[in-house]
Amino acid sequence: MPSEESGLRAMVVAGTPFLDLLEHLKRRAGGKLSPGGFLRILQEEAGISFTKTRDILEHFNPGMDPIASPEVINERWRVLLAGWELDRQ
Repeated sequence: MPSEESGLRAMVVAGTPFLDLLEHLKRRAGGKLSPGGFLRILQEEAGISFTKTRDILEHFNPGMDPIASPEVINERWRVLLAGWELDRQ
């Protein structure tokens, strides 16, 4: 059985839309995910530095509920992942 870490990394590599990824992380955390916890998980499990992901937090309230449209959030995520892919190569 794959570990949670490898499962998250596989989701990121597959380009899972951000809001789907966030819902997965919230379920894993029992419904409560802080912005800091989110940044830590992405850095530790997916290898994406918090300096790259912290800007996406401007689209969420402190409870990690979206305050921007899903299209805006997911586009921001696609751009971030494109840069991440370049960094990995």
